[in-house]
Amino acid sequence: MNMPESVRTELAALAGKSEDNIDFSDIPATTEQDWRDAVRFKFHQPLRNIRARPPLTPPVPEGGPDGPSGFVRFATAIERCRFELARSDF
Repeated sequence: MNMPESVRTELAALAGKSEDNIDFSDIPATTEQDWRDAVRFKFHQPLRNIRARPPLTPPVPEGGPDGPSGFVRFATAIERCRFELARSDF
């Protein structure tokens, strides 16, 4: 994280103290009024809904002398898409 050295020094000093030894006198105490309009999980971003599916397996070409059947080609294409999605930052 990019922050000034003075902030790093102050944070390091605070991290070394117990909470009882930190001076909070310049910070106003919170009241019930402060929390009246609070919204729980306002900034929470849930993971996208992922349905259960078989584990990722490498595509395996199967079929007769003419190559894989239409279903195998379709399943292989789906597996390739799943591999790409798993590798991406999606």
